[in-house]
Amino acid sequence: MYLCHQNKNAMKEIKCLLILFVMISGIVSAQEKVLVGNNKDTNKVEKLVYLTCDGIPSFPGGDKALFAYLDKNLHYPKKAKESNIQGTVFIRFIIDEDGKICNVKLMKGIAGGAGCNEEAVRVIKLMPDWIPGKEGGKNVAVYYNIPIKFALSGDGPPTDKKKTTK
Repeated sequence: MYLCHQNKNAMKEIKCLLILFVMISGIVSAQEKVLVGNNKDTNKVEKLVYLTCDGIPSFPGGDKALFAYLDKNLHYPKKAKESNIQGTVFIRFIIDEDGKICNVKLMKGIAGGAGCNEEAVRVIKLMPDWIPGKEGGKNVAVYYNIPIKFALSGDGPPTDKKKTTK
């Protein structure tokens, strides 16, 4: 689980949970045919997408680089901070055979999220290409799930402006 949080020490406590979640996110063994295309592609193609595979996809540089990417690019929406809105956003996407992110979908958001749901989707769509999953020695499209937790520290809205979007 990735935590968009004002207190960096709390992030250390949940890194183990994120690593565990990343490791088990594809344990269900199945595959399905879906229309796959990049986020701007109107010519989507039906492809076989795996829920799990021999070699799971990975972010370039590993989990540490994924945490750094999220920390740098994910911003707590100003309206959500001011309204003291917190919660977890669950995103599902496909990493295609070339490692490109596509079919980004909000699976469960924060009700009245004041921009948290949209921010999580935005950051996932902007991710760099991943190292694709492999099945039988070939690159394959794979579903990937990631939770992003928005949490505030202290009582009331924080004063930190660095992690605020307009």
